[in-house]
Amino acid sequence: MEELEQRREELKKQLALVEEEIKQKKRKRSNNDLESPKKKRKIDKSDDVDPASRTWKLGTRNKEVRLNEFKGNKYVHIREYKNDKPMKGIALTIDQWKLLVQSVEEVQEQLENL
Repeated sequence: MEELEQRREELKKQLALVEEEIKQKKRKRSNNDLESPKKKRKIDKSDDVDPASRTWKLGTRNKEVRLNEFKGNKYVHIREYKNDKPMKGIALTIDQWKLLVQSVEEVQEQLENL
């Protein structure tokens, strides 16, 4: 019986040590969080520009071309919207946009010959 009591006391001490370790690790984590602030989102220089000045409607209310910058890359979006939410579309890199613009005359000629 005495052995069981001794074993119980040992287990209580071990449990107390483990609980103290857990508390210390939690404190250390929260101290690290205070010391190193979380990364803030990079503020895009294009955020200063009114998005409406970089948007063009395509005939109907729900289709438009929009310019934006994401992770340092510039894109031309051609999108269809429904209830102000994008439904379909494509995002072209600047190089892809330039290729499209270069193709416009040829596409126009082919349209006229259809």
